[in-house]
Amino acid sequence: MADVLELPAHLRDMVTWLMRQEMSTLPDIASRLGTSELDARNILAGLIGRGMVTQIGPNQFRARPAARSRRGLPRDLWRILDDPDGTGSTHAGENEDGAI
Repeated sequence: MADVLELPAHLRDMVTWLMRQEMSTLPDIASRLGTSELDARNILAGLIGRGMVTQIGPNQFRARPAARSRRGLPRDLWRILDDPDGTGSTHAGENEDGAI
């Protein structure tokens, strides 16, 4: 989705509109852009090249949602969450014996 946000407003609007459609035809997209079918095809070619749109038929197109990045969680996530201040104590104010 971040790539879509970097598009000029008229293309961003068209791509987000296309995302809400199951698919759309070249004439509909040209109408949405307020341009000729030839110009719309050239615009779509650029969006296809960027991986934002895919052609599913001779004059049919679909927005191609970006793959979600899979961020791995740190292996020691629970230790980090249990020790937010990095002091090694489990709870703030405790000494090593667990006494306050």
